[in-house]
Amino acid sequence: IHGANGYLINQFIQDISNQHTDEYSGSIKNCTRFTLKVTNAVVEAIGAERMGFQISPWGVFNNMSMADPKPQFSYLVKQLCKHKLVYIHVIELMPAKITADKNNDYLHDIWKGVKGSTFISTNRHTQNSTIETADSKGVLVGFGRLFIVFQSVTFSKWSI
Repeated sequence: IHGANGYLINQFIQDISNQHTDEYSGSIKNCTRFTLKVTNAVVEAIGAERMGFQISPWGVFNNMSMADPKPQFSYLVKQLCKHKLVYIHVIELMPAKITADKNNDYLHDIWKGVKGSTFISTNRHTQNSTIETADSKGVLVGFGRLFIVFQSVTFSKWSI
């Protein structure tokens, strides 16, 4: 399920876009209600063993940007953990934006308790940060932009 980058599911999660005045807005629980209903329906239809979920807590694409996404996304990820999905794909901040307070480590700490599931981290990784992240956190690191633009940089220098 694509719950990132300002698309429909992300619009319900994010307080900047969710301006409803119904049971899908206001509290953290209400703002995740639609997302969890969709998740429940997909899990029921195809099974959690065939499903993953993508989020971008700090994302600004499509005019998203919560002042503090940690409470909202912590709650959401705790709820997603109950399904034991195949993976959660978390889009990281760009390297220049990461600080001690602005990062997705809190989500990894929540997800690491889900046995048999994978935490995928994307968006900020260099060769050094990939190795460090994989070794220290035991997560899968995904590549997008950098690999597409600089294909020779990514794997040509690494022994895999």
